[in-house]
Amino acid sequence: MQSRPQIKRIWIGSALIAPQVSRNINVTWASLTTSSATLQTPLALPMDAVKARGILTLMECRDGVTLSLVADGKTLKFHSTTPDGIRFKSLDPALVSTLGCGPLPGNGVSATVTYRPKGSADSLGEPLLVELGDNRF
Repeated sequence: MQSRPQIKRIWIGSALIAPQVSRNINVTWASLTTSSATLQTPLALPMDAVKARGILTLMECRDGVTLSLVADGKTLKFHSTTPDGIRFKSLDPALVSTLGCGPLPGNGVSATVTYRPKGSADSLGEPLLVELGDNRF
């Protein structure tokens, strides 16, 4: 009989991180703490990628991950069925530790979400890159 792989869950602060999101956070954290002499391969984004800036307020971890971003008084939602494909980036490693399933602490974190547009009633598209701590909006 074949044994099932063990699913590892990670707690950051009081937030439970889903396994697929935790792998991405670990990779991001490792890339943020490596030597600046290490060259990293830039993320290749599709030609149709679009950016939205606002405050990241929620990460729902059901049927993948749904990100909620408040911009210009509206809540924008981005959904991915493959959370491993979302890359999180920040110049401040402390911001990465605020990520977890559920509401983000305080009023959220300023962010830019780069996404692939999809025609869906409940999502603007698939998030590809989330840049945390973006205060340019």
